[in-house]
Amino acid sequence: MSEKKRIACFFTAGYTELNALKVFMRKINANCEYIQLCPTRARRSAEDIRNRNTSRHINAIAQNGYTGNALIKYVVDFVGKEKFDREKYDAILIEDDKDNRFLNIQEDGTGKADCDGWEKYREDVIRQINELHPDVPVIFFLAAPEAEIWFLADWENGFGSAFKNELTSSQNSFFKTRFRKYVNEHILTSIYQEHIEEYGYFEGKYRKLSEEIQVALQEGSFWKTSHDEIEYPPISYSKSKQGEDMMERIDPGVVQDKCSLFFKDGFYLLQNI
Repeated sequence: MSEKKRIACFFTAGYTELNALKVFMRKINANCEYIQLCPTRARRSAEDIRNRNTSRHINAIAQNGYTGNALIKYVVDFVGKEKFDREKYDAILIEDDKDNRFLNIQEDGTGKADCDGWEKYREDVIRQINELHPDVPVIFFLAAPEAEIWFLADWENGFGSAFKNELTSSQNSFFKTRFRKYVNEHILTSIYQEHIEEYGYFEGKYRKLSEEIQVALQEGSFWKTSHDEIEYPPISYSKSKQGEDMMERIDPGVVQDKCSLFFKDGFYLLQNI
């Protein structure tokens, strides 16, 4: 058996990515060793240890907020260190949220993918890294606009199963149907249902997908039928709980089938490295 290739992984510094993204990447290519260099857990102080402040929600991420240019700067700085040479990596993997980048606003106020802008950005980042390590391939994964779009793309393993341990079987069955309908009609709308990676400008203003989902779940209007209002349990979406669980469950093959603009290239590059 050939030795596994060592992949230096730099992920956007969020709670969803902290523990689960390596599991997701292994589903794309299990013949690699994924060494996560960002995000990493912050070291706990002696006081935290004494007070048993061990929750992953408390000061858990050392690179908290690293995304966009801050994430790329971190990658380039790390690659330039002697430590990177010493540890001998076969490839570099960068995963980030797209958010409202690489979108052109149309006359009607909706967004259209700026594929040329994305390609120029990617080439510039690869150039910076290749100046330090010309022989190390760079693989990009862009969650467009956020990781939540992957959880919508693979509905059954994503949001369709996000609360199955908190709901009864009948409640979860109802939730899967009603919330999917709500997301399609009121969050993605007809504008983005077939172009999910181009979400989400509306009338020239950007809506953050994860926040729209959180608000919809808190308000719970999707539970209501046309005949009466049923009893429903309060549920809320946490990136560090449901987000992490869904990231471990979803199928990258299903995601790439529906995310062909920003996700698919990284999928095939990693699969064939």
